[in-house]
This record gives sequence, C-alpha cells and structure tokens, in this order.
Amino acid sequence: MSRTLSNPPSVELLSAVSTFLINDIAPQVNGQSAFHIKVACNILNIVAREIENGADLNESVCEALSNILSDQKTGSDEAQDLQSLKAELSEVIKNDQIKNNAELLDALKMLTLKQLAIDNPKYSGYHQALKSNER
Repeated sequence: MSRTLSNPPSVELLSAVSTFLINDIAPQVNGQSAFHIKVACNILNIVAREIENGADLNESVCEALSNILSDQKTGSDEAQDLQSLKAELSEVIKNDQIKNNAELLDALKMLTLKQLAIDNPKYSGYHQALKSNER
C-alpha cells in the first residue's frame, strides 16, 4: 500500500483521536463513561508508542534472548519472534535448564524496561530503574 505525502503518519492519527477524546469528549461525560475514555486513550497511546518503538524492542530483545538460549544449547537455531522466544525462555527457566547469570538478568531487565517504555513510561518504577541502569 503506498502513501501520499499528504497522509499523516499513524502515530499522529492516534494522537489526534486521543487528544479529541480527552479534550472534547471526556469533559462532557462522567462516571463509567469517563473511565472508559481514559482507558481508550491509554490504549491509543500504547499503540502509538508500540508503532514508534516496537521494532527496537523486538530486535534488541530477540537478539539478547536468542543469544541466551543458544548459549544454553536449549534454543533452536531458527530465527524466532519475541513471543516465541519469551515462551521458550519461560519454559527453560521453569524447567531449571538455565542458571541465573548476568547475561540473563541483563536481558530480562532490558525486556522489562523496553516493555515499560511502551506500556507505561510514566511509571515511577520505570524512571527509578532507568536511573539505576545509568550508574
């Protein structure tokens, strides 16, 4: 599908809908409807951040998890998507086929931080973790 230069990017469209809901619709409703508008806006914002940053999350975390699984001789040699790698790593950890090590902990921290950057970048624990990672 080709785009013309006049089409706004998806992220801008999502942001416009979110802004409209919060600024124009939310003040006119209350109770459960107001709550649902906030939830809808959070979802739109998550999707926008995923569009902007999801490729980085997938690429860097897939590489780290693939390295860990191949180092442990537990993973397959075929390229896998993030969900498959997370499921495989979960099984490996659950079955005690991997030892806690710095590489594993670093990969899990990276996965968590990158996922929080998409899901809830305002979360205070996320900012504390970023600061502690900088040290």
